[in-house]
Amino acid sequence: MPALSTAKRPVPPIRSLVLVSADESLVNKAIDGKADALWLDLEQPRFPFGAREREVARGFISEYMRSIGGNVKTRPLAFLRVSHPSTGETLGDLRAGVTPALAGVLLPKVDTAADVHMLEGLLTAVEHERGIPIGTLQVIPLLESAMGVRSAYEIATASARITYMGGMISAFGDLHRAFGYRWTAKGTETDYLREKVLVDARAAGIRYPISGMWGGATSDIDALTAWARSLRALGYFGMVSSVDIIALVNEIFSPTKDEITYWKKLAAQGEIVSGTAQDPGDYPLPSIPESYIESAHWNLSWARDLGLLSEV
Repeated sequence: MPALSTAKRPVPPIRSLVLVSADESLVNKAIDGKADALWLDLEQPRFPFGAREREVARGFISEYMRSIGGNVKTRPLAFLRVSHPSTGETLGDLRAGVTPALAGVLLPKVDTAADVHMLEGLLTAVEHERGIPIGTLQVIPLLESAMGVRSAYEIATASARITYMGGMISAFGDLHRAFGYRWTAKGTETDYLREKVLVDARAAGIRYPISGMWGGATSDIDALTAWARSLRALGYFGMVSSVDIIALVNEIFSPTKDEITYWKKLAAQGEIVSGTAQDPGDYPLPSIPESYIESAHWNLSWARDLGLLSEV
C-alpha cells in the first residue's frame, strides 16, 4: 500500500466549483460569470448516459481542453469528473480530458483510500503518456456514501494529490439513500455530515474545504443565501454551484472589506510587538492574544490568494 502523506501543495481558494457537465452553453456562462472552477462531467451528467453519449461528451471535453491551451493557472480552473475505476471507463475518460491545462479530477463514490489508490495509478500512467510531470493532477474525492463519510480522514490522507474535499450534499440522490434524511432548506439534517468531513479535511491539511451544492430552487435567494452563509460560518471556503448563482456564491465566500481592514490592524499590532512598526494606538497591546494576530495573518493569506488585498 502506498505510504500515507498529509503534505498538501499550495492551492488557490475555490469559491464556486460550477457544475457544467459537458455543455458548451453552460461552460460559456460559467466563464462569463467568473466561476473559480469548472466541474466537467464524464461520470453521468444525464440519464440515460450510454456509450454513444459518453463518446460525444468525451469529444466535447477533449476539444475544450485543447482550446484553453497549457496554462493550468488560468481561471476558471478545469476539473474533470471521471468514472469510478471499477467501471473500466476511467482511463478513456482521462485520455479524453487530460492536458497540461487540466487542474485535476473529481473521483465519484469514494468509499475508502483504496479507491484513491486505484485512481492514482491511472493518473500516473496518463501523466506519463502526455509528458506531464508525475503528480501534477489534483484529486477531489466525492464522498457519496456512509462509508465514504466515515472514512473521510483516511481518504483525505491517501494521497498528496488530494487538495480539496468537503461534505457533499444531495437533496434526493446518493447521500439521501445513504443516510435516509429528508432534505430541508435549513440543512440541519446534514449538519453532522458537513461538520464531520470538514474536521477530517482540515486535520488532513486541506486549506480550503469545499462543500456540496444547494439542493433547493436557486430562485429562493433568501434561503440559498442563508444556507451558503452558514457554510462559510462553519469553515468552508466554497461550494459546488450552478451557473445562475456564481456571483452570489463568490460574494458569500469572499472576505468583506471590513474583515480585511480588521485583520490588517491586528497584523500591524504584531509588528508593533516585534518592534518593526510604530504603535498607531488602535488597540491596547496587552489585550490582544498572540493567537489573534496569527489568525489575522492566516485570514490575510486567504484574501491574498483571492487577489483582494489590493482592494482595501
